[in-house]
Amino acid sequence: MTLVTANDSMSVELCIAAAQSRLSAKPATTYRYIGVEYGRECFGATAPVTSQTSLVGNKACPMSCAGNKTETCGGANMYNYYISTDVTASSTVSIPLSTTGTIVTTTAK
Repeated sequence: MTLVTANDSMSVELCIAAAQSRLSAKPATTYRYIGVEYGRECFGATAPVTSQTSLVGNKACPMSCAGNKTETCGGANMYNYYISTDVTASSTVSIPLSTTGTIVTTTAK
């Protein structure tokens, strides 16, 4: 995944907005896959990440977002992962940076 932005105002919404704003950048990039890590870093990818951890729930991504302490923004070498569907984001799974596996996604309405 590519670093999109990192700052102390990070929230899930800010990361998704920053990744989607790349559509108007030169050159335009469509980051459909979005991850937040370390509480303040936002990453984007144009293709799905193909690794996943067996950790789930609060143990997988325990860091609060720097800009919104009620949300979680990943952990040490772990993403909270979102898939953008048009202008909304759905589905979160925890993705480690260096193991392989299958990503299981669900759609939130």
